[in-house]
Amino acid sequence: MGDDVGEPHNTIFVTGLPEGTDDDTLKGAFEAYGQIKWHRVMRGAKIAGLVQYSSIEEATYVVENLNGSILYEGHSPVTIRFANKTGPSAGKGGGKGPGAQQRSSPYGQPAAGGWSGFSGGGGRPGNNGKGGGKGGKAGARELLMDLKSHNKLPGGDAPPEPNSEVFVGSLPFDTTNEDVYEMFAPFGAIPPRGVKALTNPDGSCKGVAFVNYLDPLHAQLAIETLHGHPMPNGRTLEVKLKTPKAAPP
Repeated sequence: MGDDVGEPHNTIFVTGLPEGTDDDTLKGAFEAYGQIKWHRVMRGAKIAGLVQYSSIEEATYVVENLNGSILYEGHSPVTIRFANKTGPSAGKGGGKGPGAQQRSSPYGQPAAGGWSGFSGGGGRPGNNGKGGGKGGKAGARELLMDLKSHNKLPGGDAPPEPNSEVFVGSLPFDTTNEDVYEMFAPFGAIPPRGVKALTNPDGSCKGVAFVNYLDPLHAQLAIETLHGHPMPNGRTLEVKLKTPKAAPP
C-alpha cells in the first residue's frame, strides 16, 4: 500500500463523490464492507466524505480494494485514503465521530502568536454584582483565565497537533478575526487564540488568516469543504494546511 493513502486507521476519506451524494448514499456505498460507526458528506468546491469503521481491518480493506474504483454508475472513479489521524481520540466516541469529545468546546490551549479572542481585553460593563452569584464582581475574562489555570479547558499545555493548522488566503480586505472564526468554527473546536487575520498598518486585512484546530480531522473537514469556493469578487477561497517553517541551517 503506497504512502499516498496515509497511515492506516479506522477512518477513510473519500473524494470525487458525484453531485447529489448525501449521508445516506455515502453509507449505502460503504456499509457492505464493514460496520460503520460514523459518516459524513462535506460539500464545497468538490464533494467528499468521511467514513469511520469499527476496525482498522475494515477500513484497510476498503482503501486497498476500492481506491480508484467507480462506486456510482456513470460517474468518475473516487479516491479513497485514510483520513488524517487524530491521535488518541481516533476511533473513540461511541459513534459520534472521530474525536467527538473535543467538539464540545471551542476552547483549548492558546496558539502561539495567535488571536487573543473576543474579550476585547476587558472593558466589559459590570453588573454591580447582580446575576453573577455571590460577590459577582469578576468578569468573564477572569472566569476564563481561572478555568485555564485549573486545566479544565481542552487543549492543555500541549503544542498544536500536527496537521491541525490551516492557512486561509484570498480573503476580502475587510475580513476580521470574528469573520474568520464564524467561517471555521462550525467545523470543530478552536482554541481562544486560534484565529488570526493578518492586517496592514491601516487595519485592513492582508487577505490571509490562520486557524488552529484542536483536532486535525476538523482541519481536514474545513479544507475539503471550503477550499476553492468561488467568491462574489470572482476569486476563489484558498484553504490548505499551514506549511511548517523550515528549520534553520
